[in-house]
Amino acid sequence: MKQAKSEESKQTISDLLDSILPKEKIETLFNEHRYCLLFHDIISYSIIGQHIDFLLWIVFFVMMDFLIFMQALPITLFTNLNYHILTFEYDSTKFIDIRVTLQQISIFLNVIIFFFIFYQWYIFFTYSPKKHLTKKTASFFQFTIFHFPTIVTPFLGIFYGINVICNSDSRFSAREGILLTLFILIGVIFLLINHTIYTYFITYSLTLKKGQFAYWSPPYRAQDIFYFFLTGFFCTFRSGPYDKYVTISCVVGIIYGIFTSIKYRGCNFIFLVGKLFYLKIALDSIVCNVIAIISIWAKLSFVNTIIALFVCFVGTSLIAFFMLGPENPIAPANLSVNGARGFSQSKIRNPEQALFVLRNGISFSISGVSDREFLQYILQNHFSPSVLTDVLRMCIFSRIKIDTVYLPKVILSPLDVIALKYTTFQYQIYENMVKDEEDPVVKKVYKLLEHHYARAEELLDTFWTENDVKQLNIYQLGSSILDISNDFAKYGSIYTKCPSIQKIWKSYTTDVLAMPSAKKYQLNAVDDFVYANRGIFSFLFNNNNNSRPNKEEPKSELEKYFRSFQNYNIRPILGLFIATTISIIIASIYFGINSNLQTRISAGNFINVSNIMKYSITTAGALISSLDSITVYPLTETISELLGISMDDARLFRSQKITPVDYGIDRAEMLHRIPELKSIKFTTTDCPAISYSLLTNYPMPDDTSFSKRICYFYSILFFCDQLSQICNDKVHSYHNSFQWRSKHFSNEAIMYCCILVVIIIFVIFFFIFDRRMHNLFLKAVAYISCSGSNKNFTERIDFAFTFTAQLFNYIGLLCCLLILFYGHFLPVNSFKSKIDVITNVTYSICLAVVKVEELMSAVLLEMMQDQSNAFPSELIYDNCYQLTQIVNNITHSDIPDEFLSVYPFSDWIMETGTPFNMLFHDWTHFVNITSGTASKETFRFLYIRYIYLMNFTQMIDDAIPEVINNLYKEMQRGSFLDLYLYHLGILLSLLCLSIYLWMYRRKKTWYYGASLLLRRRIAKDQRFIIITRQILEGKVPEYLDLLPFASVVKDEKGRIIDSNWLVQSFTPFTSQQLIGQPSDEIFAPENLVDVEIAEYKSNHGHKLMILKDLSGIASLNTAKQTLIERYDPKIKLPFENNAFYIEIRFMAGSFEPPKIFELVESVEKKYESVFKRVAIGVSFYAALANKDSNKKQIYEFITEFYEAAQHKVIIAATYGFLVCFSLLEDTDVNMVASGEPVKRAHEILVYGLPEKIYIDYKIIKSTKGELPDHILAISPLVM
Repeated sequence: MKQAKSEESKQTISDLLDSILPKEKIETLFNEHRYCLLFHDIISYSIIGQHIDFLLWIVFFVMMDFLIFMQALPITLFTNLNYHILTFEYDSTKFIDIRVTLQQISIFLNVIIFFFIFYQWYIFFTYSPKKHLTKKTASFFQFTIFHFPTIVTPFLGIFYGINVICNSDSRFSAREGILLTLFILIGVIFLLINHTIYTYFITYSLTLKKGQFAYWSPPYRAQDIFYFFLTGFFCTFRSGPYDKYVTISCVVGIIYGIFTSIKYRGCNFIFLVGKLFYLKIALDSIVCNVIAIISIWAKLSFVNTIIALFVCFVGTSLIAFFMLGPENPIAPANLSVNGARGFSQSKIRNPEQALFVLRNGISFSISGVSDREFLQYILQNHFSPSVLTDVLRMCIFSRIKIDTVYLPKVILSPLDVIALKYTTFQYQIYENMVKDEEDPVVKKVYKLLEHHYARAEELLDTFWTENDVKQLNIYQLGSSILDISNDFAKYGSIYTKCPSIQKIWKSYTTDVLAMPSAKKYQLNAVDDFVYANRGIFSFLFNNNNNSRPNKEEPKSELEKYFRSFQNYNIRPILGLFIATTISIIIASIYFGINSNLQTRISAGNFINVSNIMKYSITTAGALISSLDSITVYPLTETISELLGISMDDARLFRSQKITPVDYGIDRAEMLHRIPELKSIKFTTTDCPAISYSLLTNYPMPDDTSFSKRICYFYSILFFCDQLSQICNDKVHSYHNSFQWRSKHFSNEAIMYCCILVVIIIFVIFFFIFDRRMHNLFLKAVAYISCSGSNKNFTERIDFAFTFTAQLFNYIGLLCCLLILFYGHFLPVNSFKSKIDVITNVTYSICLAVVKVEELMSAVLLEMMQDQSNAFPSELIYDNCYQLTQIVNNITHSDIPDEFLSVYPFSDWIMETGTPFNMLFHDWTHFVNITSGTASKETFRFLYIRYIYLMNFTQMIDDAIPEVINNLYKEMQRGSFLDLYLYHLGILLSLLCLSIYLWMYRRKKTWYYGASLLLRRRIAKDQRFIIITRQILEGKVPEYLDLLPFASVVKDEKGRIIDSNWLVQSFTPFTSQQLIGQPSDEIFAPENLVDVEIAEYKSNHGHKLMILKDLSGIASLNTAKQTLIERYDPKIKLPFENNAFYIEIRFMAGSFEPPKIFELVESVEKKYESVFKRVAIGVSFYAALANKDSNKKQIYEFITEFYEAAQHKVIIAATYGFLVCFSLLEDTDVNMVASGEPVKRAHEILVYGLPEKIYIDYKIIKSTKGELPDHILAISPLVM
């Protein structure tokens, strides 16, 4: 950014804003800058209030301060983990438990993070300016993109650091752990990218939130959050092998704290609480990191460090408070709290100081900051985008016109232009909000709303008259009307001071929507500037009586009924989907915990068995070493001659001693960890009892007698046998539990499948209920909205209500539960099976090694015997037999690949050469046949020792530790494979829930359109309320509503209990108002002229009153005889059956009445045997086809009538159940036909197109060829 050198070239704030974003129409502003509108919606509609915001900030500041302090402590929460790494205790159950838990939480965090990231991208790229975000969506979006990265990034740094530590040693690093580490880092990068985009757009936002942590602009950016990540990352290195690396974080923290304190960035927060916490974090970053560096390099004690940190905590708190006070000595201006202009402009030297003065002046209610000259000064001399935003905000509240405030010509960077676009966008919204009635923009908006009004009326009026191709379905109608309603609400909420806009909006909600409560003002963050009743700028207003017109129309009872009916229908299934998804998440957490437990049990069993067996090998090896060290071997020449080796090898053989094996096992701790051990008791009286600690930690002296060596030998053998028996019990107990679990797995699977089937059957009833409610709404719309004439409407079903679509979606959700179930049990069973095999093989091989060591000790001890102390050879025979059996069992079992990759187990079975198992057998055979021949100068004895030195020593010292370490790695690699399936199940369940939420929104839109049609018809005719409610509640319509004459039902006391809508022609009261009124007073004979009242008995003592209008009866009686003489009816009345009904309406002004009668009679004469006339008038004609007519004759009659009338008619021919009777007794005149066919034909004539023929499909289905354009087929009422 550069300021122009020439002071003569100036521009106003208005000119600068126009150059960034030219003034456009309000609709163009929203459509072309939808991302600005998106961020504006997030700020406006978010329901994260002051209390939640306060809690989130407190959590972040406390956690961040805790991490900063932890860096300085010599002992941290990660000391135990670092101890395992430092001492290479990878075989510790605690370390494995930490590692598995870490993997689970890391995967879960990765799933949550990437779900949030994809959700943010989905909202960002699919946002439409026609529809605002909902409150829940805006709140969730703001939390995930602003608060969540700030709070969770330090935690992610901690988990990233722990993963790095656990995979730092190449001997124990796993590919999955490295991938998890990379995924965490990638998630942090994407979180920072999304957070940066959001914070950069709202950097210069005009709107301000209320709360203790309200801010002028976002206080933390990407660089701050990255520092928080580094702090959490390096915090895990403290008190560990990488302690020195924490110095990097400390140096970065000191630089960050100094930069934050010097640049006065603490003024980003508005109020003292936010500033205090912000500045304290900066000061703690300086002081605590200095102490941390001293503690790391000078090795301060824990107590001294704690004392220093406590003093620093109190000191930084006091310093931060005094720095933020009104008498701040380092402030660039002397701010006063008394409200006067107590600051000096000459002390303001840069834009940062200008911001400090301006913002703190507002915070302390100094009215001088609103002075135009002061604003002009800081804007011209210390311009920056932040200063521009604050000055613009002050101009709005101080009512200063921005075209009178000048600033120098500036060249803005592209990033500043992008950020200031949002500022200009908000200001243009503000300008529109304060426009008056005569403004040209308001007039254009009014014309746009008039067009929307006419468009909505057209959509609703032509909904029932459009042909099949052009007709909208109810969802499309609801969606179109919703878009129009959103525009009305949008412009009505902006132009609140324009009566014309408010009037047409109210007219639209009342007349078009029949929903006065729809006139509801939308939320708008810019309202804080237009109607600022309370807030930080309230000191600028002397008469603060501006208020937003927030009076809203209450919902009518009809609206409440339709809304409750809609919620009652569609919310149960939504709740079912949400409950199932929550159950899946809870199940995944439970399965994850259980998987961790099973992994720990399995790994712990293997570790215990391997450690105990290594302890046994170590103990037996110490016995061999003590015996071998005092054994005197033959001369080198003798050894070379007997074994057939060179003199060098013989010399090495003679000088090399068997050393005790050392696996780094703490023997005292091992004795403490094996509670099953008992005190040794010998059956012989020659060998006294000895403690295990003394036995295993103190070898026998070289001058020990042979008898005592025998006792020592027996004690070691007994001790090793006990250890082997303990391991054997563990192996068999684990194997039996695994076998029991495997056997019962199928039963559990069958049980879960049965439960799922029951759930599906239960859910099917939900979907059937949903479909039934949908059909009831369709029936109600079809009944009162004249929809019977349109085929597509009666058969068209919206996709969201499709039974199969909802059912398969829910089955997909249940499949996620199955994925969790099988994804837990199958991998865990596989893992436990593998652990069972490797534990068994490890135990067997280690047991074979112990037996080898015991036999080698026995052979060495036998060489020392004399005549007085003989060594029992039976012991050697028994051990040889046991060793042979163990080797055979290992050979015939499947040896895991981890063993086959290490020598000598790789040569255990060989097709060529000497297999290692054969070496075991040969060596055992030599030991067996050597027993009893006590001589050191024999080939057998020397060969036994030679094989032990050359082969078994390598296996004991190198192969077994390497294999066990490989098995540790393999356990870690396979211990959390099921977790991927858990989180896959969670993602799929969220996907299924999202699909249903999309269907749910379609349902709401459909119900909106359907209820709109019902409300409009009921608003025009209130008599439809009762029948609509009866249809929606699934009740059979009342018989009174179907009668073609006025009817009233009264009880035994003469009180009216029901009536139909035709009664309104005899009384000014509605059907609802008549209920409970005395019938004798309402329908008194003296009050009703030319009205005949007939009463009939009904059930339960009720009486039916029928009212007949007798006016004009004389003229009817005159015409009666003429009609009877001319017409010979073929249909006997009364008639009740399925029949064809034809109704014809002549175009207005097409024919004179005499010509109409002549036309009818000319056509009737030809078909008088086919039809019976029902009614005729000056503009209509109705007839009923008799039962002997055929469809061809009906079709010919209709087409001939159409041609005779010169196409100036509209004809409807329907088929269905008819009731036809005469109003006069014993005659066929004054006939009345009623039923669905009559009703449908009547609706066609009212709403159909002129010069068209609507014929039931049953009449023309046998017609060959295509129908003419003027003939339209309608769906049959009766199949």
